[in-house]
Amino acid sequence: IVRANPVEHTINFRGRAGERILRNYMACGKSSLVPGLTAESSSFTFQAASGLLNATQFTQVALVTAALAAVADMQTRGLVQTHAVFAGHSLGELCALAALTDVFTLTEIMDIVFYRGLITQSAVQRDKHSTIDYGMVAVDPSRVPAFDERQLHLVVDAIGGEGLIQVVNYNVRNNQYVVAGSLANLAVLQLVLDNMAANGCSGEFSIEQMVKQVQVTSETPVRGMATIPLTGINVPFHSRLLLEGVVLFRDVLRAKVGMVEPDALEQRYIPNLTGMPFKVSQEYFKLVYDATKSSAIKEALNNWNDTLLDIPAERSRLATILLVELLSYQLASPVQWIKTQDYLFNIAGVQRMVEIGPSPVLCGMAAKTLEAVLKSKKAELLHIERDHDAIYYVQPESKLLNNLNAAAIVTATQGSKTQLETSAKPTINSVSSKLSQPPLQQQVVSETKAPIVDQSIPVIDVILAIVAFKMKKPLGDVSVQHSIKHMASGKSILQNEVVGDLQKEFGSKVPDKAEEMSLHELAMLIGTSSEALGKCTQPLVARMLGGKMPGGFSLSRVRSILQTLYGLGPLRQDALLLVALTMEPPVRLANEADASAWLDTVAQVYAARVEIYYVAASGSTEGASGNNVVPAISSAEMQMIRQQGVEHIQRQIEVLARYAGMDLRNGERIAEREQILTATLQANLDSIQAEFGDELIDGVRSQFDVRKVRRFDSYWNWARQDVYEHIQQVISKCGADGSATKSNLLASKELVHRLQNCADTKLLDLLAGTASVLRTSNNIALHSVIQLADRLYDTCQQALSKSPTYREFTTPVRPQTHISATGDVGYTEVGREDEPSFAEYVEHLQFELPDGSLPLIHLREQMDSGQWIYNQQLSNTYFNGLADSVHCGVSFAGQTALVTGCGSGSIGAEI
Repeated sequence: IVRANPVEHTINFRGRAGERILRNYMACGKSSLVPGLTAESSSFTFQAASGLLNATQFTQVALVTAALAAVADMQTRGLVQTHAVFAGHSLGELCALAALTDVFTLTEIMDIVFYRGLITQSAVQRDKHSTIDYGMVAVDPSRVPAFDERQLHLVVDAIGGEGLIQVVNYNVRNNQYVVAGSLANLAVLQLVLDNMAANGCSGEFSIEQMVKQVQVTSETPVRGMATIPLTGINVPFHSRLLLEGVVLFRDVLRAKVGMVEPDALEQRYIPNLTGMPFKVSQEYFKLVYDATKSSAIKEALNNWNDTLLDIPAERSRLATILLVELLSYQLASPVQWIKTQDYLFNIAGVQRMVEIGPSPVLCGMAAKTLEAVLKSKKAELLHIERDHDAIYYVQPESKLLNNLNAAAIVTATQGSKTQLETSAKPTINSVSSKLSQPPLQQQVVSETKAPIVDQSIPVIDVILAIVAFKMKKPLGDVSVQHSIKHMASGKSILQNEVVGDLQKEFGSKVPDKAEEMSLHELAMLIGTSSEALGKCTQPLVARMLGGKMPGGFSLSRVRSILQTLYGLGPLRQDALLLVALTMEPPVRLANEADASAWLDTVAQVYAARVEIYYVAASGSTEGASGNNVVPAISSAEMQMIRQQGVEHIQRQIEVLARYAGMDLRNGERIAEREQILTATLQANLDSIQAEFGDELIDGVRSQFDVRKVRRFDSYWNWARQDVYEHIQQVISKCGADGSATKSNLLASKELVHRLQNCADTKLLDLLAGTASVLRTSNNIALHSVIQLADRLYDTCQQALSKSPTYREFTTPVRPQTHISATGDVGYTEVGREDEPSFAEYVEHLQFELPDGSLPLIHLREQMDSGQWIYNQQLSNTYFNGLADSVHCGVSFAGQTALVTGCGSGSIGAEI
């Protein structure tokens, strides 16, 4: 249906597969949704005059499928946060729930969306011609002086009577609303707002009077000063007219939705009906009841008991009731998108919003909200198609190409205007055939011929290039008098892509309903000229050159050729590259000669379009007078002269090499083998790139850099320094009679442990030698120092056979605040009185509190139900590990540790 858009499609119910399909249609007992379908039907035919893709039940299923695929791709690449806040506008609410939670399976959401489409189509009565007397219009109150949302409600209420008229979408405060109603009432609304925009309105009385005085000349609403009819929509979505469908849709949801896990929705999911995050609470149930008067919600409120919320099964039951009612009544209730955006940006503090959908509609609403209403808030607004590279963190290829080194300029030919007209649409064959032709002589350049003036890129040229590229049409086949919608020929996805690219290129300059304007009118509204390629065209040009040009023929190389051989400045180079974008070769060009010939063809087409004649930037036009014409030598001829000189020298070298018995071809033969190998490897890389894109190659490229290697292997030297420093400190503190305090003679536990870890035979030789030297002295004060050296020797000798370990010797501290007499506040860390070492600290962590509650630090395990349960075994394992680090030590011997996050100033650097 998506690809062919047939006007009808028949479902056969014969056989096992057919019986299964029929049972699925009848599963919810809603045969009335499909007129004429019964349990005995052998087939059923869906029909739509404009194609089934335009039928709501199929359109919405296709949209949901595309959205789920987009989110699934992002999730597989780790781009979606587990606890990200999410919301969806209208149908998008179901998309968001299916994509970001486990509430629905894939088949369940498809059934739900399909039935939803059938319900909305059957909920509105049709006449004998199957037409519907309803519609929807977008309203912008800001276009009416001194008019806001409150006054819009007054106008709607004044118009309303027996017929339908209702505000059904609250999108952007005082800027964008959608009103649904009968065509006659919508026509009245348009005329009233036009009158108010022209003449103003002084109060509620004048509004009622104005409504009564309006003479409706047509029952079909047209575009007004503050209203835009939404063409193609004849069902009043989210209006009270669809209340009968709520019961039907509730039955569908109850049959498809199982028990809901509230933790997956609370504080994350924002329903359309409330504009506030989902929560299983009495207050939230009251909020939903006030908006819907739902009997199911009322029953839950009547039996409410807060103590039961501690039972997971009860919370799940209530969450299921709440979700079903929210989605059921969403069908016939206004979309509260203003409240949703207020929560997202004001309360949740969202800084990066990603929209999944055919076009960046919600991004546009958010931009208007942040600009006009929430001026103090900033957020990055991204659309899955428009901002694909930013969402996927892909570096633009233009940055990579700009870093390539410029190479020598190859010769290019210049044809006459007559010849360029015959080569406006080049192919690979035509490019190759030009190579066999002799280069044309450079045209005579007169002194009176001025260089080509560099000028800004006309906006219309940028628009034409984008449209031609996206629609895969030659530039000459795109008319400035046609609109994007006309050229898209009903392909809404293509139409949305083109508009999205224009918005990416020109930003907020692109007006609303750009697809309905002629390209000429659109260019006039955007502006007259551009100073550089934008965010859309620049990556497209870089991607074309990187994918279709031979190696080395980079963007910098192209610009050098355009400046040297054709005399084009930077801005005209950009304009020529836009033309090149529409003449992209179908396959990668084989060599530089083919690429130069292709670029020359593009240059001639560009010259014909802008009516210029090329003048080589390096050409000289000196003469005695303005009438003199002096021939200038072309760069091609100069290159040929140089080549002849090189060949003459080459022949002399070959004669001398033969005389000396040298093989000059040896290096060339090696190079030929390398070229064959390189070509094979390049072909393999090209095939991988074509299949998987640049992301795979970038993702598997090694990040290792030998220059970043650091070897921390100077432990032996630090151990010697520690020994010298400690022994010298003990000597300086010994009394003249050799007496010393116990603290002076005993090395700290941390020092002894560090020496044990660094112990080797050379450290033992140092300790033994130190003791021997001290023994030669008659100073009695050194006797205790000699004993210290001997003890350290014995300790380190025992450690030679053991692996190094890590032990924790830090003293636990607590914060202490000081307030001086002058009122200055100071902060220090002091030792804990009851925890002189880390051992006591670990022991105290395990104490259960006097009231029998769990220790302050413990480990929990998540059960299948999602509930976290205290796990004593895991907690004991954790504390035993801490205790080992104090008493026995932890060894990493024989293992390799990957330590991350060790940048400058980080905690990892301490390790």
